[in-house]
Amino acid sequence: MLVHEHYLDLTHIPEVHPEETPPGLEQLPPLDHVSVSETSVTYTRTLPPAELADWEAEATGLPRDREYKRRHHGTFISPAILAEGWEIDGGDGQLYEQARIHAVTPESPTRTHLFSRFAHNFALDRALVGQHLHAVMAKVMQEDVAVIEAIEATAGYQGSASGIHLIADAGVLQVRRIVARMLATETGRTSAELDRVPPLRV
Repeated sequence: MLVHEHYLDLTHIPEVHPEETPPGLEQLPPLDHVSVSETSVTYTRTLPPAELADWEAEATGLPRDREYKRRHHGTFISPAILAEGWEIDGGDGQLYEQARIHAVTPESPTRTHLFSRFAHNFALDRALVGQHLHAVMAKVMQEDVAVIEAIEATAGYQGSASGIHLIADAGVLQVRRIVARMLATETGRTSAELDRVPPLRV
């Protein structure tokens, strides 16, 4: 759950990944929309226009002397799968899209395997672009792992389940409710965690 919640709340990006954050984006806006089904949560976030980060400029080849709109979106498909995407509007009708699929496989209560796959829809004939994006995403994931392991070593997941809930937690809280219901159904008991998670109030 720590892995899922880390990727569901990307407000950590400017702090954890400053080199990969577009210039001028000191904080990320709240989610535009959260859609909930019985077992999944889909969310979108539109970012304000900003210049390209170095890795974006190198990958897309877009001019650096202007600002670009971006959108982040994702879906918690199940406790085993999370999909997310990052889009840059090139301003010429083309969306430069990147997608990541995370397969989350617990080994024990405190150890989890994370298998990820990355894809993009531009410069498909240029191997160097794919290699560049792979190197960038590998660095980002190493930083993500360090943060998640630090949380696990200090507070653990139970520590993250309490406290004050903010607008940034909108997707996270819905996922917690879904997982709590799944656990309750599996065990035949009412989930105490589900009862503890209050509705998000804006």
